[in-house]
Amino acid sequence: MLASLLAEEGIGQEQPQGIPRRKNPGAFPLSSGQQRLWFLDRLESGIRYNDHFNLRLTGPLNTPVLELAIAEILRRHEAMRAVFPEVEGAPSQIIAAARPLALPRVDLRTLPESERMAEAIRLAVEEARTPFNLGQGPLWRFTLLALADDDHLLLITAHHIAIDGWSRGVFLRDLSTLYRAHLAGGSCRFNTRTTPRGRRSGWRPRRSPDNSITGNASWRARRDFWNCRPTIRVLQFRVSAVRASLSRCPKPPPLR
Repeated sequence: MLASLLAEEGIGQEQPQGIPRRKNPGAFPLSSGQQRLWFLDRLESGIRYNDHFNLRLTGPLNTPVLELAIAEILRRHEAMRAVFPEVEGAPSQIIAAARPLALPRVDLRTLPESERMAEAIRLAVEEARTPFNLGQGPLWRFTLLALADDDHLLLITAHHIAIDGWSRGVFLRDLSTLYRAHLAGGSCRFNTRTTPRGRRSGWRPRRSPDNSITGNASWRARRDFWNCRPTIRVLQFRVSAVRASLSRCPKPPPLR
């Protein structure tokens, strides 16, 4: 219905704005969220923005295949290879080249079985409390702990500038898919296409000369359209009136 109403008024006929391909293959700007995290990291240097989680892997584990799967994820996702050096007093973003992964391993099977999990927890806490260097990277770390022949713990730590809740889910999905594919001796073709990190971070929506979205002709046309619709009503509430109404409500009787 909204589309038909806009079409009647001749609104929304313009082609959607795509994300242009980044011309400079080197450094590119940070997104607004990355700028905030970069500044806070410089202001509060430490582990405040470390994101740590563990994967308990039970059953037979092919460690070289796991290593290969993680390396493929790092190759596929530029965001996981980003570093943020300071250039002329301002943060910059550079995508490091993809390299083979040497997965660090710690064998806890030499310890008594009753002490292995306590040592694994100690190592996990130590790993989670190790700070990152945003200018040098890498901003993802992996360590594999062997608790038994068929019981492993994969420690994963990343800086929040390179991970969020959504990307964590993407990582876990890709890890499962790639591990099974490589274990079967084949390759994996993903159905989804990813936009290179540099094309997203350096792109901003088209704005007016005064750098405001409200100056955009398309935005103004939509605003004028809805302002002229007589059937549209906006409900407004005064906070003071709501508070007064609440204050007059009778108190519930005490529980007996």
